[in-house]
Order: sequence, then structure tokens, then C-alpha cells
Amino acid sequence: MRLPNPHSIVDFEVRFHDESWDEAAERILQGEGLSGFSIKRLDTGDHIVYSVSKDSILKIFNGFSDGFNREKSMLELLSGSKVVNVPKIFKSGNLFGYDYLLLGRIPGRTPLRAELLKLGKTERNRFLDQLANSLRSIHETDASGLPNNWDEFVAEGVENTVQRQRQAGVNPAVVDALPGFLASNLPILDQCETGFALHGDVHLRNLHVEESASGWNLTGLFDFADSRVGPVEYDFLAPTVLIFQGLGKIQRDFFRAYGYEDSQIDEGFRRKLMLLTVLYESSNLRNYAKHLAPEATDYSLQELELGIWNFA
Repeated sequence: MRLPNPHSIVDFEVRFHDESWDEAAERILQGEGLSGFSIKRLDTGDHIVYSVSKDSILKIFNGFSDGFNREKSMLELLSGSKVVNVPKIFKSGNLFGYDYLLLGRIPGRTPLRAELLKLGKTERNRFLDQLANSLRSIHETDASGLPNNWDEFVAEGVENTVQRQRQAGVNPAVVDALPGFLASNLPILDQCETGFALHGDVHLRNLHVEESASGWNLTGLFDFADSRVGPVEYDFLAPTVLIFQGLGKIQRDFFRAYGYEDSQIDEGFRRKLMLLTVLYESSNLRNYAKHLAPEATDYSLQELELGIWNFA
């Protein structure tokens, strides 16, 4: 069995779908005394994930993003939460340079955005309340024991964002506007508290729901490989850019559910969200524009900001 170089992004991406991962997963399970399971590779983005049983999954982390340490630390921190349900860690280890976690599965299923938008206002707001409460519970958890590299993260984002967005094929007018946008708006972050535990990537593929007579029940959040410590507003990016993009009324309902007053959901709040979106770890403004509308790829930076968050 030959796996990709765990520290090579190129090698990992080229061989992401190799059958050698099946053998690696089997060997991990055998080493943990769990042979005999019928594993199935799951469709995931940045890491190798297998369904092991109806109650567990195996997650093999790439070796270049520190996802293993981030996920393991955050799951351990949240393991005692009575509000947000997160995967339980059964086993952890390393095989040929690849860290892995054997995790409990969150019950339920992945909802679709089209389903969410078809819900009645009462049922949808019930789901928004549950999502907001789960995020708030994470943010209220004492994160003092976790690494806080927020300042370094921001500095790296400022240094790399223009090149990253240009490589992503973002509208050149937007790319050209980024240096001035950052210079004018970075002071906003000086007013943010940055010591909060964050999931980092809450969208519909990282949560599960179950149906009941009352509507959707959020059964839990998972995939904490992008978790970090920072300002709470950073955790609003994935929901508002990938789920509620361009839906100002739903965005406002979500922020109200979290605890914001209407007077706080204003142009200054929107500008802070746009700044954080530009600095986001995997920021791709072209993709965010495509999620909004096909023609949005030709928007200016200001038009894109107004299009994504049109609550004010």
C-alpha cells in the first residue's frame, strides 16, 4: 500500500480518489480491533471519510492543514455540551503519517437548501433558532485552553488574499479593489473580541436534521476541521454566504435568533461580515458570487457585498 506524501498538497489532491485509501481504512480498523465492518467512502471535500457503521465514521486527515488537531481539540472541548450535539471521539491515531479519528455519527440526514427555503416561516424560524442556539453554545464555551492565532491568521489573509482571489478567477475589478478595501476596513477588527470558540464552517453539509410533527429538529453539527478561536461573527460567514445568501429577511431572522437587536443588523455589521469573508480561510469570492446569481460574477466588490447581505 502506497499512500500520497502526507505533507504534499499536490500529491494528496492528485490521489484523493485512489483505492489505496480503502486499504488504509481497513488497516486502521484492524489495528483498532474493529475488523469485519463493510466500509463505504463518503463524498467529502478536504479529508478522507468512510462510513464504518450506522453509528460511526472514520476520518483520515490530510497532513498539511492541521485539521486533525483543530477537530480533536474542539470536539474534546464541546464533549460535555448539553446544547449542541457533536461527534464523540472513539479512537484516534496515525497511520503512515496520516492522523485519523474514529467518530460517532450524528443521527439524521443532510438537508437541502431548496427544502429549507420551502419551509413555512414558523418552521424555518424554528430551525434558525436551533442553529443560532447551537452556535451561541459553542461561542459561550470557555476557549482559553485552545490556541488563539487570530492575529496571525488575519495578517496572513491580508498578505495572500489578492493572489488567492486572482487565482480563483475573481472579477479583476474586485481583485483590484481589495487592497483599498482592506486598508480602509481592517480597523473594524480592532473592535472585535477574538477569544471565542468557533466551528468555522457551518453549512448544510456539516449538520443533520430529523423530521418531526413540529418540523425540522437540528440533531447536531460535525466536521470541526476548520474550527478556530476568533470573533463570533466569523462563524456567521458560512451560513449567510452558502445558505442564506441574498435572503435579507431570513438573514435578519437568523441574527435575531442569535440575539442581535434590529438596530445592530446594519450597514456596519454588513461591512464587518464582508471584511471577514475576504479574509476567510478558504475564501473564494467567485464561488460566493455564483451561489448568489450567475450574473454576480461580474459584480463590483460593493455590489457583491450588498447582494450577499441585503438586510440593510
